[in-house]
Amino acid sequence: MPVPKHPEEKVGYNQALELAEAVRARLRGLYDVKLEEAVEKTAPVKAGAVRAGRDLESRSAEYMKFLRARVQLPPDSLVVIIDDVRTTSTTIEALARTLRGAGAKRIYAAVVARDALRRAFTCAVPKIWEDHSNYDDAHPREAARLAALWERQILTRRGATTLGIARSVREGRKLVEILAEELNAVNEVRPYAKAERLGIVPVPMDAPEYPPNLLSYGYGEVYPPLVLFRAGKPLDKVLRSPIAVVGTRDPTDQGREATRRIAALLAGRGHTVVTGLAAGVDREAAEAAARAGGAVVGVLPHLLDGPSALSRDAHLLFDLAEEAAVVAEHLLRDPAATRQRLAARNRIIAGMSHAVIIPETRYRQTRWGMKYQVQFGIKAQRPVVILRPQTDQRDVWDAYEFFEREGAHVADRPEDAVELAERLARLQPSG
Repeated sequence: MPVPKHPEEKVGYNQALELAEAVRARLRGLYDVKLEEAVEKTAPVKAGAVRAGRDLESRSAEYMKFLRARVQLPPDSLVVIIDDVRTTSTTIEALARTLRGAGAKRIYAAVVARDALRRAFTCAVPKIWEDHSNYDDAHPREAARLAALWERQILTRRGATTLGIARSVREGRKLVEILAEELNAVNEVRPYAKAERLGIVPVPMDAPEYPPNLLSYGYGEVYPPLVLFRAGKPLDKVLRSPIAVVGTRDPTDQGREATRRIAALLAGRGHTVVTGLAAGVDREAAEAAARAGGAVVGVLPHLLDGPSALSRDAHLLFDLAEEAAVVAEHLLRDPAATRQRLAARNRIIAGMSHAVIIPETRYRQTRWGMKYQVQFGIKAQRPVVILRPQTDQRDVWDAYEFFEREGAHVADRPEDAVELAERLARLQPSG
């Protein structure tokens, strides 16, 4: 059902009707679907009178004075209200009430655009909003408080760890219940609200899009983040059978070619490539997967280079791939913590993936991020596959031999690496 317009309102083009026609055309043949203008406006809506109401309840009641049901709907019908933009939710709320009065029991709303942040939302009619997957209107405030709690490290209760919290979440408990005491100490959430206007969404452990692999990650060794920050596609829409591809920032020509081949194969087999987006192997993997039409998720140490500046690496990925998201466990850049965060983000790369493939890396005595990548994966029982070097450069061989001793599995060709990663991933315990 398109949002109705009175003939005296914006005479001519009805964008809601055009959208509803497109939806019907797409669904026709798959479902028994009908475009029904089930509600009409009896007069032009007096915007001033509607907006005068301080809350959704009063605004909706005023709006309903201009609405009338045209038909009686069967109780088993499912109604989808179609509109172009949603701002205060008053129109949808009033239409939903009218439709319920006409007999509808299941009512959804689909819009093209919505405002980035709703500070407060209370649905006046119970059970209208049946599916809040990914991003519901109660999300920003609670998610922002949880993000502040995580970044300020206020998990102060004796014995409280994210592994224990993740276990409770998997059992069905909500974070606001588990962490009620700590959340009472959190009031300042403005940085997170501002970031959400930039398209960055806090994703707590109990959010539907939090990666299930990461939620069950650790096995007593590695701790998953309480909250991730995400920009781009929702993670549960883009993380399809994820496999990480990571490696040196300075690959040989053979390493670059192997990386491109591995990423293209993974994309062609329906895997999402997870990587750190650093120059070298990571970026080659992202570019090759995107060229092959695959999905890419980049894991960064932070998402904002400044208060209003999305990370350059995030922009790079969004320029490359249509099916893409970037995540980080920290919002703002902190130069003093960059090295620590770069190492820590490797557990997220391994944690959200089924397996890790290393096309090529170079041995370093100190500050070697790849060492953490492999050790995080192996500690948490994620299979790590390393490609046998196709060069005679000593530091590449030293790295390969180091990781083989650490427990990484060896593959001779890119095709072997992909098949081995798939096979080992299927053997992993679930949950």
